[in-house]
This record gives sequence, structure tokens and C-alpha cells, in this order.
Amino acid sequence: MIVRKFVMKAGQLRRLGLQVLGSSLVVVPVAVAAAAQAEQNAVAISITSNTSQIDTFDRLRLQRVGSSQNIQLKKTGKLVSRGTSLFTGTLPAGEYRLSLLEDTRSHLNLELTAGSGFIGNFRVKGGGPVDLGRLIVTPLNTKVVVGRSGRVTSNLPLIKAYAPEQAPLYEKQAAGGWVDPRDPKDKVEEYAIGKPGDLECITEKDGLVFAGGRMGTLMQRQANGAWRGLSGPGIAALNCASPVKLPDADLLVTGEFGTLLRLARGENKLQAVPTGDLPPGNLLRVVGSINSGWYIANLRDDNVTLYFSPKLESGKWTEVRKDPVERLPGRLGYRYWIWPTVNGLAYTTGRDAIQSLDFGTRQWSPLALPAKQKFSSLKVSPTGMLAIAGGGKHYVSYDAGKQWDAVKLGLPKGSSDVGTVQQMADGSLLMMGVDSARKSALYRSADKGRNWQLLKQFEWPYHVQALKSVPLLQMSDESSFGFLTMSTSSDGMKWNAEYSSYDKEFGEHEKQRKEQ
Repeated sequence: MIVRKFVMKAGQLRRLGLQVLGSSLVVVPVAVAAAAQAEQNAVAISITSNTSQIDTFDRLRLQRVGSSQNIQLKKTGKLVSRGTSLFTGTLPAGEYRLSLLEDTRSHLNLELTAGSGFIGNFRVKGGGPVDLGRLIVTPLNTKVVVGRSGRVTSNLPLIKAYAPEQAPLYEKQAAGGWVDPRDPKDKVEEYAIGKPGDLECITEKDGLVFAGGRMGTLMQRQANGAWRGLSGPGIAALNCASPVKLPDADLLVTGEFGTLLRLARGENKLQAVPTGDLPPGNLLRVVGSINSGWYIANLRDDNVTLYFSPKLESGKWTEVRKDPVERLPGRLGYRYWIWPTVNGLAYTTGRDAIQSLDFGTRQWSPLALPAKQKFSSLKVSPTGMLAIAGGGKHYVSYDAGKQWDAVKLGLPKGSSDVGTVQQMADGSLLMMGVDSARKSALYRSADKGRNWQLLKQFEWPYHVQALKSVPLLQMSDESSFGFLTMSTSSDGMKWNAEYSSYDKEFGEHEKQRKEQ
């Protein structure tokens, strides 16, 4: 595929800070049914970013064609997503174009000049709402491309779930929209689905490795080291793949916007699972079985609710527990972890205790965390060792959280630890460090943390995870690279490159263009 045809004429991610563009700025209030007037029309658009370089876009600036006036739309705050924002507002009749997408959290913004990408102008005609569907923003090596979604053409489902007070406005007959239809050459969405920006929650089953990606893509590593992307009907980011034993599924995959999918053995397509009366939200993980019933952790606003249903498909869900959660610094997500155990499940909000559920007795047991502080990282090694970290302190448990041992890190001066301690199949401990130049290093301890040996110094920031099917998996920090790479190793010193989202064809095209 020749991707150079849809490269934006202007629009790389740039650090513009909070600079206001244009001579005037109008802040558009969030549309509500009572505020709609004959000359004002409801407008909705959503934007999905296929990269962890930004948080989510939280401001959208428009420019009215023939005017220097800038108009600002703000995103709906109740939608929790790692890449999608929903913008609503009211606008008078006229023709408009998008001029700037802002992420005020990271101060990374995307400037759109006239003719950028495959967006085009849109019209507000009066007498009805304008629903512009979804825009897709994705990296292309060090560039950024933008286009319209062919899969998400209506925002009404998001509005009903996260801004229900505005839903009556968008249920009316539409009046206006994009001036031109979606360009047949616009393959931005298809390109992004094939190269998800970042991956979450690495799990394993029968020698296969799975990781949830953006754009509705589940990445799968086969036993020979080949990676492939498995997609479903939507483009909601996928959070976690849970191995199960069901007649029609080997995996259950949870994701944003109430996404629940299944993967049958030998299939290469994810199929939707009807969720019954499960409330909408960001589904973090599903744990359960046919005999024990099913539990789903659902993130909405700043709370995670654990729901239970005896039946998975079209289930009748009841609330079991509800916990307020805190957002972690940077792009580390929320202070909430849930995982399967030998007899059930466990979760924690990173303070006070782990809550453990025994499926057989349906009894909850609190397991005290080792210190009165907030923990910011947790990981379960393939050996079953549980590790937590926070405030520069590291602890491990070899009995599922009943007892904890402190681990002291002897990293070189100038290096800081990253994440938690992990354990390999041979019992040795692993730890990632990073120096002041943001170079990563991998350390190993054969005596439970008393002494540490440098295994590998990396030139760039990476994440390393211990697994069963392959001893070590290395994943690049996509927010630093602009693209994703994955390598594996048996000893931590020699690494085999297996996957890269870097587009060699476009890279060669750019090289030739610069040489001209």
C-alpha cells in the first residue's frame, strides 16, 4: 500500500503549549436540549488517536470559512478512554473546517491547515443536528496522518452512554454534515487498524502471547515468533485478553465503550459477545468460568465497579463491589489492578489491601499490603510471584499476597527503577532501570535481590516482561519512538527482533524525497 497519498500537508505533533491561534476565540458551551435555538444547531464529532504520544485530545478548534474567528469545542468529560474524545456543541449555520486539535495534558497539539489529510469542510444548515462521525489520527513513522472513519459514522451511541442529556438533539433528522463524502483513497483507518499504537495487558495461552491494542486490534505472537493483528467489528481500544475454556471461545477480550469480544480456536477474527444489561463503560478485564459465573471490572468516571452474571452472553449483571480509583501520573493509567488467581480473582486500588475472592465459597478476604502508602505498579510473574512498587520501595510475595518480602535494588548511581520486580522461570529476579539520558538497562538477581547484575544496556527506553512461552519480551516505548517494536530473548543479553510498526516503504520514500 502506498501510504504517501494520505500524508497530511501540515500536521506533525508539535509542542505549541497553550498558544491561542487566531484573532478571536469563542468558547462554545456544551449543547443541551433546552439551549437549542432555531439558528443554533447541535454538532458532534469524535476523534481517536492511535498513539500513546498524547493522552486524548481535549480541545477542538474550528474556523468558520471566510472568517478569522476561531471556535472552540470541549470534549465530554464523562467518557473515559485511552485514545478517543467526544466533542459536542452548538454552531450557527455556515461552513467550517477543523484547525487545531489540542491535548492540554501533554501540551502536544495537531495543527490542521486547509487541505490537511482527508478531512474536508463541513456545513451546518439549520433545522437539525450535524453528526460528523469519527476522525482517526495515527503516526506514520515520525509523521502524523488523519482521515475519516468508515466504521464509526455516528456518535449517537457514545452520546447516549456518556452525555444522555444531549441525546434528544441528535435523534432528530440531520441537517448538514461533511461537504464531500469520504474519499475512496482515505485508508488512514485501515492503516491504523493494522498498526496499533500501543499495547496493554500481555497474557498467554498454549504458547501464544496476546496484547490488547488500540483501534480494536489484538496482537498475537505465534510460537515461531511471528506477530499478527486480530481485529473485530469495531475500533474501540482493547484492554485485556483473558484465556477461557468455552465451547465457542479460547479467549475473551474486553475493551472500551462496553466492548466484549471472543476468539475461537483457529479463528483470526474477533466476534462480539452481547453484554445484556451491563452498564456502558471501559471494560478492564473479565474473569470467570461456566461453573463460577463471570466478573467484569468496569471503569466509568473515577470509579471501577465489579459486576457479576451467572451467564456471560446477554447476561444479567449485578454490582458486587465499587471502588473510587485515582489516575496515575503521566500515561500510566489508573491505580487499579485485577487478575485471576488459582481459586478465583483478586484486585487492588494500590492502597491498604488486596481484595481476594474465592469462587468456591464466594467469600472475600482482604490481604494487607506491606506498607501504608500508595503503590503505583503491580505485576504477576508467570511463576505466580506477585510484585508491587511505589515510592521507591519494592515488595514481592510468593504466596499470593499473604506475606511480603522487601527487595532492595542496587542500581548504579544516576539510574532509577522502572515498574516492578519480575521473576523468570529459573527463579531469578529482573528489574528495569533508566538513566538520566532515558537509556534503559535490564538487571538480574540470582539471590532474591541481594546482588544485581547488568544484563543489557539499551539505547532507548523499553519495557521488558517475563513470560512462560518465551523467557523475555521487550517492547519499545511507543511514546518516545513514534512506532512500536518487539523483541524476545532467552537470557536478556541477546535479542531477536520480531516486530516493528515502522513503515519501511514510507521511510524509503521520505529518504528519497529529502535527497532530491
